[in-house]
Amino acid sequence: MLLDSNILIYGAMAAHPVLDEILDRRDLAVASVTQIETLGYHLLSAIERGWLEAAFAQMTILPLADAVWPRQSN
Repeated sequence: MLLDSNILIYGAMAAHPVLDEILDRRDLAVASVTQIETLGYHLLSAIERGWLEAAFAQMTILPLADAVWPRQSN
């Protein structure tokens, strides 16, 4: 399952426990740009940043390539 930065940011917050089931899956992936976006979010607490870094260590990180953004030829 390919995740977006919003799901990760909200999932790191204690106020959104409903996302725990999704984030407990073992088949998670993110684009490298999503990882950068997520960790660059200016309102992350130190605890949330640590949680996200641990989560990224368990995920597949996809380089920004056709697997993430399939460009179409003109």
